[in-house]
Amino acid sequence: MELTRQQLRALKQYYQCGVRRPTAGWFLLHSCKAYLLLGVFMAVWTLLVWPLGIGPVIALLAGSILLGVVIRDIGYCRAFLAAWPAVEEVIDWPRVVELIQLNDPNWQPTQSVRGAIDRGRPRG
Repeated sequence: MELTRQQLRALKQYYQCGVRRPTAGWFLLHSCKAYLLLGVFMAVWTLLVWPLGIGPVIALLAGSILLGVVIRDIGYCRAFLAAWPAVEEVIDWPRVVELIQLNDPNWQPTQSVRGAIDRGRPRG
């Protein structure tokens, strides 16, 4: 099966979650780049409108938007972590490894979990 780049990335992340249980920190760390990019965009936006005299209002709005995004992601994180034990039970781990290897020939399962994958489920 030919996977898109996004599908391949998602399978690799699922594999990592199977190897080592996901945590809130892991989940938010994967969003850090987006938070940084949004923060830079908001800062530039604020600096551009500052001469118009509405800079403080825009700065407050930008900060509120960034905070809202982080709070929303924390909600997504909680839902993902709550559902993960059930999802982990139904994932066909050998098939996940097979699909990743078909679409990324240079990728190899983590050496420390190769035996666990062969038994059906990765565990870290």
